[in-house]
Parts: sequence; structure tokens; C-alpha cells
Amino acid sequence: MPTERQLRYFIAVAEELHFGRAAQRLNVSQPPVSLQVQALEDELGVALLSREGRRTKLTPAGTVFLEHARQISMRTEEAVRAARAAARGLIGRLRIGFIHAATFELLPPIVALYRRMAPEVELVFQEMPSGAQVEAIADRRLEVGLLRPPVASAAVLTQRLSSEPLVLALPSSHPLAGQKIVPLRRIAAEPMVIFTANRSPLHGQVLSACLGAGFQPRVVQEATHITTIVGLVRAGLGVALVPRSVSAMKMDGVRYRPLRYVGPRAETVLAWRADDESALLRGFREASASATRSVTTPRSDTSAQPGE
Repeated sequence: MPTERQLRYFIAVAEELHFGRAAQRLNVSQPPVSLQVQALEDELGVALLSREGRRTKLTPAGTVFLEHARQISMRTEEAVRAARAAARGLIGRLRIGFIHAATFELLPPIVALYRRMAPEVELVFQEMPSGAQVEAIADRRLEVGLLRPPVASAAVLTQRLSSEPLVLALPSSHPLAGQKIVPLRRIAAEPMVIFTANRSPLHGQVLSACLGAGFQPRVVQEATHITTIVGLVRAGLGVALVPRSVSAMKMDGVRYRPLRYVGPRAETVLAWRADDESALLRGFREASASATRSVTTPRSDTSAQPGE
């Protein structure tokens, strides 16, 4: 088979119709050009060029071969560019899992930044519960996920993207809706809608926050999806403790109020397979960290005072 060098040298001679000018264009001496073209003709078993004194012409076979040689050369260059782009994580396919709450504050800036960094990477999104994402990442059905910790899998690594306080979601007509900050213990007697046990890590965090404030929550309904929880609050079933970012979801009849409490915060992490060292993943991790630096709230920002 012809080598890449033979094709390149032949194209230069065929376009210049002069071995000397072709050599200058290739920045080499003339003898190697003549040798490579002769070796190509020997390989093919046909004459590609006719040499009449100082004049060089393409034979009919050379004219046909030139078009194919150009196409091969172009495809080779494209393959080289694609390989180099893939090595830098600039092309490929990335399957991304996310929890619904990530769409309020985290996912949009991450995707916007990453698309600027790697516009040719295909992004495939799938909304999934946190536990299902961990399984999918470990099983290689996802490359990366935005989910709630903890992650009970040695095959999956994480980095924290955000840590936010819980806020109170309550009906607009509720007496506490007009308060600037609500001490958590003030809702001890209120009916509560909370996250479903064994389906969301926030279930345990809500219980822990309430117990830390000195009361057992009066649970009247559990739900898995945040939109469902806020909808049930709007319907008047009770109040709910939700991550602060949920307050970006505006719903008529629902107010969000900061809480004064000492206790857990809602964290979101980026998760990926421990043995995935691809440049594609590395670029997405860098974009995620950069895009979410301003999202993470320092722990000292929580309006929490013991005894309040």
C-alpha cells in the first residue's frame, strides 16, 4: 500500500508539474521526491507521470490517481485532527445523569461553560435518582452524574459541587410566610411533607434537622420528586424543608423562607467511575468545578444560632 509520504510527495509534484518546485514546496531536497514518486509507481505498477526532458505531465492513470490521493490525504488529516481533539477531550460522547434539583442552579452554568470549551462533544442527559445514577456509573451506562451523597460504591468517586442550607416551603397564606427568617422549632406542630425514605438522602437530612431543633416532625405525606413536594405544599397539605436552590422554582401560592437552624445541609456532588481517566471526563470535571465555584455557600452563611 502507498505510504502517506509517497502520496504527499506525488500530490506536490502533480500539482506543480515540476520536481524542483515540488521539493521546495515540501521543504526537502529533490532526490527524495523523485525516489518516493518512483517507489509509488513501482508499488502501483503504472506510470503516474511522464517526463519529457524538463517537462513533467500527468498520465491518464496519474490524473485519476491524483483525485483519490487528495481524498485520502484529506481523510488522513481529518483523522489526525480528530485523534488529537479526542486526546484533549474535545470530541466524543458524554452520558450525564442528574437529579431534578440540579436543573435549578447547578446544571445550566456547567453545561453552558462546557459547551464553550468543547462544542463538538455530544452530551446525552438522563434524569435519575441518586442511587440509580451511582449504579449506572459503576455499570458504565453513564460517564458522570450530578447527585446527592452519600455514594456507597468504591467504584465511584465524587467531588462536591454545592452545599446549601434547607429553607422552608409553605403556603402563601400561612402565618409564617411573612417572616424574614423562621426558627426551625417554630414548625414543630406543623404537618410536613417530606422526601420519601430510601429514595432520597434528603429524607434523613430533614429528620436530622428537625430532631436537632428538638422535635419529631409530624409527617403527613412523603414524595420523591421535589416538584411534587412543592405542589403538595401549594395544595395546603403541609410545609416542607427543601434545599435553598428549589426556591428558584416559582409556583403561585408557595413562599420560601430562610430557616434558623443548626444541622445538615443539602449537598450535590459530581460522580464518576474511579477508573475513568479520559480527557473527556477530565474536561467536564474542570468545567463543573469552575462553573459552580460561586454556587457553593460557605457553611458560615447559614442563619443558625443554637437555642433560637
